[in-house]
Amino acid sequence: RVLAANYAVNVPPEVVARWQSLPLDATDPMAEAVRTREVVHYASAAERVERWGGPPPLYESAVMVPIHAGDRALGGWALAWRGRR
Repeated sequence: RVLAANYAVNVPPEVVARWQSLPLDATDPMAEAVRTREVVHYASAAERVERWGGPPPLYESAVMVPIHAGDRALGGWALAWRGRR
């Protein structure tokens, strides 16, 4: 099972491309939010890299909210900031 970015605002195409096929079992904050059914957030780029690895994120802080209908995972919603939160 994979997640795919369907809509993004003010995000460069090359960044959205990284999310076109994100495995649900990936070490990634959005995958974790959808998988665990819990809101996931990071307050700084350093925290994001420490918790999930990978290159530094485009945005400094973000929150990922899972979207489910009953037992079915539909995806997630993310909101990101250029500064720390």
